[in-house]
Amino acid sequence: MSVRCQQGFLMLEVLTAVVMMMALAAIAGLILQSVRLTAAAADHTTAVNLAQQQLEELKSAEGDCRLVSAARPVIINNRQFLIETVAEDSAEHSQLTKVTVTVSWHRQAGRSLELIMLYDFHPSTLSALQR
Repeated sequence: MSVRCQQGFLMLEVLTAVVMMMALAAIAGLILQSVRLTAAAADHTTAVNLAQQQLEELKSAEGDCRLVSAARPVIINNRQFLIETVAEDSAEHSQLTKVTVTVSWHRQAGRSLELIMLYDFHPSTLSALQR
């Protein structure tokens, strides 16, 4: 083989290696983004579960939950979540209590979610409905 043919073959190898490295870098970027999105989804799912658990605890609690207004931190899987609960009379109906549970976490620039439920904690209304 002449020197000229060998130089062209070497250039083809380099070009193939560069293309392969670019493809691997693109795949690595997709994997990294997938890992980030999976972690964000896990945090969001945990926050929804915490808010739902807080609402269920209030629903099963004895007494008037309109007096509830609290915030408490919770650590799950080395991540800190803040659960804030506010209960107030509903503007729509005087017999209902509006309970707002906000769960916030500080990963990814301070994200939060809010669940709002309307509860009837008045026994007179319940007995009137059962008749």
